[in-house]
Amino acid sequence: MLRGRRHQGKLRARLEPLWRNRAAVIVVLVLAIAGWQNRSEPGSSWLSGPTIRLTVGSDRPTPARAVSPAPLGQPVSTEGGGTHAFLSSQPDGSPVAYDPCRPVLYVVNDRTQPFQGDELLAEAIRGISEITGLQFGFEGPTGEVPLESREPFQKDRYGDRWAPVLISWADPAELSELAGDVAGFGGSARVNDPGQTGRQTSKQVYVSGVVALDGPQLSQMLEREDGWAQARSVIQHELGHLVGLDHVADESQLMHGSGNSDVTGPQGGDIAGLSRLGRGTCFELL
Repeated sequence: MLRGRRHQGKLRARLEPLWRNRAAVIVVLVLAIAGWQNRSEPGSSWLSGPTIRLTVGSDRPTPARAVSPAPLGQPVSTEGGGTHAFLSSQPDGSPVAYDPCRPVLYVVNDRTQPFQGDELLAEAIRGISEITGLQFGFEGPTGEVPLESREPFQKDRYGDRWAPVLISWADPAELSELAGDVAGFGGSARVNDPGQTGRQTSKQVYVSGVVALDGPQLSQMLEREDGWAQARSVIQHELGHLVGLDHVADESQLMHGSGNSDVTGPQGGDIAGLSRLGRGTCFELL
């Protein structure tokens, strides 16, 4: 019996290092798999596409009066500002913006819209509206494709007026600009004030625009634990381009060209820029 116990003891002494090694290997494998899952988690990074500037042709709608003689909303007050940049500037150095005395009307192409994408979009728009004071108005669905060459005036489709902003859930198969990690792009078209003459001196104003969002990529992003906030930040980034913000080099701002998981909404510089874009000129005719 004693000899048997000694034999078992020796066998256990030989096997214990093997089991310890196996346990170490299992731990390493578990950690490696967890690290790989975190690294390759859907929607963990995103890029903003080109900041587009739509071109207005010679064909234009009959100038229409503003719905209000005063701004429809009030932009937030900011102190100290922060890093921000504008896509276009007036001759006096102020940014080109949408007319705050008119609602920014928009239509939506929901072809690749994620589940609850309508609520996500509405929340993102509401956040931008609260900062700028600009009032947005949803006009309904559309089948229009968000090309960079989109015409701001489409009489046959939208009547004798500037076309509403087009917000489209698309994909890379439809728009090559959304290839890779690019989650969206956006921009607007600007015109000179019809009530003034002299192209070098008259004020400019945005009249229509486009926002394209990669529906499949944002659907994957929404699968993450923080996916809603991340997807909302993508949309608000592109809405920032729509109303006049350009990219900045500061990675702590929403308007940096690539997504930062720690930035899930407009920051100090973004808010300062958006607030200024809400203080644009009211135009009697447009």
